Amino acid sequence: MSAEPIVLYAFQISHYADKVRWAMDYCGIEYREVQWTPMSSIPRAHLKAGERTLPFIEVGKETVQDSTKILHWLHQHRPPVAVMPADQDQRREAMEIEDLVDDVGFDIIRYMYATLVEYPDDLVRLWGWSATPLTRFVLRATWPLTAYLIRYNIGFTDSDQAEGNARISRVMDALDEKLSDGRQFLVGDQLSIADISAASILAPTLMPPEHALYSCDTFVGRLAEHAKQFEHHPSYHWMRNLYQGYRYAAA
Repeated sequence: MSAEPIVLYAFQISHYADKVRWAMDYCGIEYREVQWTPMSSIPRAHLKAGERTLPFIEVGKETVQDSTKILHWLHQHRPPVAVMPADQDQRREAMEIEDLVDDVGFDIIRYMYATLVEYPDDLVRLWGWSATPLTRFVLRATWPLTAYLIRYNIGFTDSDQAEGNARISRVMDALDEKLSDGRQFLVGDQLSIADISAASILAPTLMPPEHALYSCDTFVGRLAEHAKQFEHHPSYHWMRNLYQGYRYAAA
């Protein structure tokens, strides 16, 4: 009996979504993606999956929200998942690194939107990456309310931004230390969820050419100058190389 198909609901701009995409692509797990638009997705996600956040997967009548929970679900229901180390100690270490990087996921969101919120036409273009013209029109028409909600929910004070960027830098410090012995991967001798999590969650600072949105002229034009504060980290360049070598590779 064939397995129930997996449907991934996601935003193109979401770094959490790309973690899930990359893991499934690399492991050869078939799925269909449905791209929603931020803000308008909130009531639909709540009705369909119980919470307002994306990404989530739908498998038959079951839904799983949160990128980490999705990875655990895949490990349990679509084995073997090549990016989950078979060795228990290595798997635990890989998930600890995944947790470490996920802890700055919100700081990455603030890093992006602190700048992008000031350019409504650009942000509507990025949010409406695969949206219909009508959806993009509605986004632009409701921009004053959208901008207020973004600022209210994320917080863009100078201290918020400075502290968030410092936390991002400290995570890169930790990755630098891990990689200082010349290893190719963070855990073990093959690509794991630790590597994928680090590169995908931090991708908005990396702007890798392999990510269509993060490397587009609009995104790079607004954020390239801000990304320079992280370029001194060896792990920054290691993650860009990881995208180049493994984003569209197969296990």
